Amino acid sequence: MTLQQAEAMCLLVRKKVFDATANGREPNITEVPEEDRLVKREDGITLRLDVRYDSAYPNNFCDIWYADGEDSVKRPTIFSFHGGGFLFGDKQSGDPLAVKAEGGYNEEIVKAGFNIVECNYCFAPEYRFPAQIEQVDEVIAYFLNHPEYGLDMSRIVVTGGSAGACFTEIYGLAVADSSYAEKLGIRPAVTMKELCGVVVNEACLQTAVNASADNMYALHANWFGEESLEKGEKAQLAEVSRHIHGLYPPAYLIASNNEPFFSADVRAMDEALTRYGLAHEIYDEPREREVLPHGFIGNFAASPCAKECFEGMLAFLRQYTK
Repeated sequence: MTLQQAEAMCLLVRKKVFDATANGREPNITEVPEEDRLVKREDGITLRLDVRYDSAYPNNFCDIWYADGEDSVKRPTIFSFHGGGFLFGDKQSGDPLAVKAEGGYNEEIVKAGFNIVECNYCFAPEYRFPAQIEQVDEVIAYFLNHPEYGLDMSRIVVTGGSAGACFTEIYGLAVADSSYAEKLGIRPAVTMKELCGVVVNEACLQTAVNASADNMYALHANWFGEESLEKGEKAQLAEVSRHIHGLYPPAYLIASNNEPFFSADVRAMDEALTRYGLAHEIYDEPREREVLPHGFIGNFAASPCAKECFEGMLAFLRQYTK
């Protein structure tokens, strides 16, 4: 498959998804019908929807989840980035490629004592790597400069699923290692002091494994804009495990087991982090125990492994945001 074919395939898939789910909305937008709407739910959770953050790129909107209306209460802040193959997905509806959650994922995290910032970001091929990594930093920088939102920016965690997990894994190293950040062309707004940890929920950045399957190749070639993943400069730079040289935030690394891409990334990261004695935990269970599809953690109400993984994640968050 050529890069041109990968782009054409991805744009066709994206069109079908947006035609089916977006009610005529374009993939990359700079306006929403109403910004910064306050919603108070019956369960006590308060939301601020479609808060615009300063960015050089479109889709620069986020939703803030508070446990209640008291935004003056200091709780650790989780910045979360949805999946969607770098092509689609949304902060409210999540990743169309992942299984649909049966439990209240964000609700349970908020009730456990955290605020969440669910973030949208720009889509490829119009906006390619590292634009999305820049946006991760832009949204964090925005709330550092806007204390009126009541977010504790001295204790933050970055997380994401699938494509969002890739951004999370990359950003974690950018914060930890200034030489890596310089290669990305960013100067992170926070340091390891503020970034308490990362939760990497099914990243897929191992170029050799991704190149072995047409669909995964297409998604990544479309994101990087490179014909070869194994020789491409951007693809190689994004393979975080090969660039870890003694520095990385505490990490909780999750893999599903229905496809090889996610376990390959967790295992490579595990090896690199273990080599330097860096704090991390992995959740990478064999299929013999339970078949875990992409996005399985959202099914913590029904799946024993998902519940175990979710509870492990909460324990990790509590430990590193004390």
